[in-house]
Amino acid sequence: MKALTSQQFNEAIGQFKDVLFDNLQCMIRFKAVAASVKQVNEENYLFGCIAVEDEVRLEFTISYDEFYQVPVFCFRIYVNDRLNFDVVELDTSLKELSHLAMNKIVDISIIDHHLLHQPWFQIHPCETSQSLHTHMSSQDSTTKDCNYNPFVTYLTCWFGLYGLPAIFPQFSIRPVVYS
Repeated sequence: MKALTSQQFNEAIGQFKDVLFDNLQCMIRFKAVAASVKQVNEENYLFGCIAVEDEVRLEFTISYDEFYQVPVFCFRIYVNDRLNFDVVELDTSLKELSHLAMNKIVDISIIDHHLLHQPWFQIHPCETSQSLHTHMSSQDSTTKDCNYNPFVTYLTCWFGLYGLPAIFPQFSIRPVVYS
């Protein structure tokens, strides 16, 4: 599979939501508070909200970036119901309250969300396409006879590399085979 188009993303995001929330794991106690597919200007996106312990809430979106032609992961963190964009302060608070540790080698920027027009953190998508091409090429040869939805497989691979586990390594997605 070469790349995911916007149309393929829109068609697969609902099934991916189910795969994600059925298979999301963490070394720390968490609870999914919200998981829904929403639409803005005919573009679908997934909105998710996870509570970690009682003091931390992670909101995130998964949407499609037309320029880079890849999914993008945006997130916001609330500590004690307070939204904070200071990465150093957040990292300290998260470690103290929930034992979450942010991965500091990931390129995180504060952006104006391309669909919601509010400030969010985002993992920059500039090398996503090439990384996914490499991962999916090796997977294509091992799963060519399987009935997996290739777009959900693509999103699952992408999420493991550029989603929540990229920011917080305590999270992982270990999907069961979906067809």
